[in-house]
Amino acid sequence: MLAILNMKLKPEEEKMKRGQIINKTSLFQGALMEFLEADYVNVLHEQGLKPYTQNVYYENKQLIWRVVTLNEEAYEGIILKILQSKRNEICIQHDESRFIILEKTITTKMYDELVKEYFFEDGSRYIKVNFYTPTAFKSEGKNVIYPDVRKVFNSLMNKFDCFAQQESIKSDEVLEQLVEYTDIIQYNLRSVLFYMEGVKIPAFRGTATFKVNGPQSMVNLVNLLFRYGEYSGVGMKTAIGMGKINIIEKERV
Repeated sequence: MLAILNMKLKPEEEKMKRGQIINKTSLFQGALMEFLEADYVNVLHEQGLKPYTQNVYYENKQLIWRVVTLNEEAYEGIILKILQSKRNEICIQHDESRFIILEKTITTKMYDELVKEYFFEDGSRYIKVNFYTPTAFKSEGKNVIYPDVRKVFNSLMNKFDCFAQQESIKSDEVLEQLVEYTDIIQYNLRSVLFYMEGVKIPAFRGTATFKVNGPQSMVNLVNLLFRYGEYSGVGMKTAIGMGKINIIEKERV
C-alpha cells in the first residue's frame, strides 16, 4: 500500500524565511524518527532503500511536510504513529526551531490500483516531469546532476520492486529497452544545492519532457514508473527530502 500524509505547518518563529525553512528539510527526518518506536527506527537504519520519503515545501504559500510510505509495514510504523500522536508540534533538535502542526490529511492507494490505472490503460508518449526538490544520482562515487534516462528508470524500478510485494518489473532487458526507446526532448533545468547538516550536495531542479518511442506497452510502463515516482521519489537520499517529482501534464510537443 502507498500512503501520503500531508501536514500543514506553521513556524513558531513568524519571521523565519522560506529559504531558512527549506534548508532544514534534511533535519525533518530526525523529527520524523521521534514519532516512531525505537525498535522500528533501528530497522529503518539497517535498510538500504528506505520504505518512506519525506519533503518540506511550500504550496500556495502554505508550508507542507509530506511523509510518504511505500508498504504496509512502513504505513503502520510511521504514518499511523504520527496520526495517533497527540503532539501538535515538531521540534528540529539541531537548532530547536519549532513548527506547529495545523492539519493532517492522508490519502492511500493500493499497488494493484496504480498498475491498473497506468499500466493497463493507454498512456501518453509525452510525459513532462517536474523535479520538484533537488535531485541527484550516485554513480561511481560521484553525483550525477542531470536526469540521465538510465539512472532515472533504474532508480524507479529498484524502488518499485523493493516495496511492491506482489509486483515485479525490474530486469536488465526491460531497462535496456526503456533506455533505447525513451528520449528527453525538452528540459528547463538548473543546478542547485541540497543542504544536509552543513554539507552541500550538488543537485538539479526543473522540468524535463520524456518521449517514449516504443510499443504502447512500453509507453504504459513508463507512465506507471513516473506515477509511482510521485510517491517514491527518484535518485538518492529521498528519505531526507531529495528527489520529489510530480507529473505536470501529458502533452504532445
